[in-house]
Amino acid sequence: MRALWALILTACLITATLLAAAAIDHRDPGREILAPNDGWASFSTGTTGGANAADNQVYTVHNRQELIAALNNGIYPPPSSTPSTLPKIIYVDGTIDANVDDNNQPLTCADYFRNGYTLEAYLATYDPAIWGKVIPGGPLESARVASQQAQQARVRIRVGSNTTIVGVGKNAVIRGAWFDIRGTAGVANSRTNIIVRNLTFQDTFVIGTQPMTRFRCGIRIMSGSITTLSRIRKPQTAPCRSILAVSSKSMTERSTSPTPRIW
Repeated sequence: MRALWALILTACLITATLLAAAAIDHRDPGREILAPNDGWASFSTGTTGGANAADNQVYTVHNRQELIAALNNGIYPPPSSTPSTLPKIIYVDGTIDANVDDNNQPLTCADYFRNGYTLEAYLATYDPAIWGKVIPGGPLESARVASQQAQQARVRIRVGSNTTIVGVGKNAVIRGAWFDIRGTAGVANSRTNIIVRNLTFQDTFVIGTQPMTRFRCGIRIMSGSITTLSRIRKPQTAPCRSILAVSSKSMTERSTSPTPRIW
């Protein structure tokens, strides 16, 4: 009899262990949160991101257009430059390239050039031996700025408050984009409660915001309650390598906790 009870108890323990393991394996990272003061860049009240999203605010995206739409209540093109603040969960499946048109076809640097800008003309015009050691100005510099703004309109991804963006599996990639989570200048906490995790960022190239300089990786995280558990990789393919140089840098420019917590 004792042997029977021991066998039953063992079977129950094995079953409970298997069920617990299955629950862990099937947990939804989009619904996970950070408790108050828990983890890197956590906030005093905790970071929930889009964990409370309604079913119609849960998206799986595969390209730039789908990502932009998910950040704006499913609408593309977005009605304004201010992204939705409704709780939302966005699952990134595969690689999303920002340097594409609305048909997801690749764009090169030449596609962004405006008003006669080319690198060759720019370097020839503003060669210090000819122009002197002063800040470039005039029509060609204005053309460069217009070209930079044309590309920024494609690669700058505005992320609103109360958002979770999480990669699916081990190979989710954001290529050529930067997530703008800075908020509105002068408006406290205008972007807050954002979670970005399980993503690899690659090849963030931008036609220069300042002439004749090198440019760092464009992932910018600067305000509010933000948890970022992703990676930046050095450029592997460079659609604008001929005019740009990018160096990898830590994703954090401001955080409220000194030690990252990977979860």
